[in-house]
Amino acid sequence: MFISAWHFALIAIFIGAGVYKYIEYIGAQKEWGDGIRGLGLAAARFALLNLEEKDEHSRNWRPQLLLK
Repeated sequence: MFISAWHFALIAIFIGAGVYKYIEYIGAQKEWGDGIRGLGLAAARFALLNLEEKDEHSRNWRPQLLLK
């Protein structure tokens, strides 16, 4: 960008630096979480949403025990 239009490149850098300083000034105190944990949760959500409401095959059935 500096080769084609250096003045636009400088304007873009100043805008980016201004946005960064603004966010730093207001104190962005967000907890965005861990990327790996988010990927796992997204995979679990996808699997749960794609469950079919069919009867399980007798070969895959396992007894569900409730413990007290």
